[in-house]
Amino acid sequence: MTLSALDEHTAAHVAELFRAFSDTSRVRIMSALVGEEKNVTELAKLVGVTESAISHHMRGLRQLHIVRARRDGKE
Repeated sequence: MTLSALDEHTAAHVAELFRAFSDTSRVRIMSALVGEEKNVTELAKLVGVTESAISHHMRGLRQLHIVRARRDGKE
């Protein structure tokens, strides 16, 4: 069985994914989003952090293309 190293591009994407999972709040946010979407207020209550912290984490998760934002009125 021959093992090969990942190319630099793939390795960078894998490292970004692991970085996303390196914070317990982000893991809890992603867990809360499995199955259905939630707004920032709902996530803050479920995860137990401020809405500001949720927004900060969500921005990072959007940049990594792990989650997508959707607006519905003011939510």
